[in-house]
Amino acid sequence: MLQEVTAHTTVTVRVGEHDLPWNSLILAALWQSSFTRSRTATASSSAIDTGARGYLPELWLGLIHTRPERGLSMVELVSRARDFEATDPRDKVFALLGLANDIGDSDSRLSGLKPNYACSKEEVYCTFAKDYIVKTKKLDILSTVDIFSTRTRLEKRVSWMPDLDVPTATIRGFGFPRKYNASLSTSVDCTQIRSKADNPFVLSLLGFTIDTVRSVNQDVVTFSRDLKVYVSNGNDAVTTLWNEHVRPSQQQYSGEELLRRYIKLLAAAGFAVPAEFPVWPLGRVVPPREVPSLIGDFAAYWKRTDPDFNDFGSSIRESLKQQVRGGDADQFGVLVGKACHERKFFTTADGRMGLCPRGTRVGDAIVVLYGGSVPYVLRDVGGHDWKFVGECYVDGIMFGKACERRVGEELYRIV
Repeated sequence: MLQEVTAHTTVTVRVGEHDLPWNSLILAALWQSSFTRSRTATASSSAIDTGARGYLPELWLGLIHTRPERGLSMVELVSRARDFEATDPRDKVFALLGLANDIGDSDSRLSGLKPNYACSKEEVYCTFAKDYIVKTKKLDILSTVDIFSTRTRLEKRVSWMPDLDVPTATIRGFGFPRKYNASLSTSVDCTQIRSKADNPFVLSLLGFTIDTVRSVNQDVVTFSRDLKVYVSNGNDAVTTLWNEHVRPSQQQYSGEELLRRYIKLLAAAGFAVPAEFPVWPLGRVVPPREVPSLIGDFAAYWKRTDPDFNDFGSSIRESLKQQVRGGDADQFGVLVGKACHERKFFTTADGRMGLCPRGTRVGDAIVVLYGGSVPYVLRDVGGHDWKFVGECYVDGIMFGKACERRVGEELYRIV
């Protein structure tokens, strides 16, 4: 149905004897979705898990109102439509190819960007991802790899395969929508990907290792119906991580500087801001450093657990008390839920802190891959092969600092 609607300039919906413009129906659905989410946010423990479903009317709206001037990129389409139902999971790619604005016309596309029902789902997803990387020279599609479920993905054949038939809210990603620049605007070396001798289930990428995982918090952080985040023992995750992990491991920073870094880490998935509709039909997501109310929101959230801010020194305590007045505790809770839900806190051998996939282990490599906007966790499995654990947030390197200090580079054969 997506293809049929977007292929026509005028679409009319008929219900019995009544008819109305398709755009009016989508606007009504968009309003209903927004209203319902605002009303039920405190009554549903799955606010983060089911967030992708709210994108149905928004995706329609973006497609209808932006053709032909902008349209949507293929990574936007597959990301926001992954919660749609499809009898054949291969249609999570094939049904969207004609709607993308960044893969060229059907005659000039690479093979992975053309329908081919003779291939298995795994072949379709992998060849699509590889050829999309070649086409765009970016690694945004790797943000669609499922890092949240408890399935033993790394034990399967293809660790880097985008799991497009697994519903995951787009708002939870670090690498998409793009808000960081860890690889300093570098491009993918496509000659490594398009090698004729390369296995379709192997992704070869150039980059460099910047660090390794020294410790991983045992608990997966979870977002709850009260708009707070918790660790497994039921304690508030924001205060627990600060007192038990951040302050003991990050003594190289002053109290105020460390708190600022910690707050940005907690909100690492970014903040959606109003944007010009024709240019940003689905909104614009900015990094936490661009959210002016972030510290006030944090203070309002922290006050619920520690009203007197006794866990901070006197100067920070007074500053937070002043900023709490204009803060929104619920907004901060949602931001933290987006970034931290089903992820873990970790530290690196060089003393950095970050958020990583739940499958991360001590000794895993933190890698910057050319063309990627975020760092990634990879695991050396021997024989020059690596497993893709997932994207991560690492304090201090999200805007290209690691590229300025890199020594050498490496070809990662990701299986």
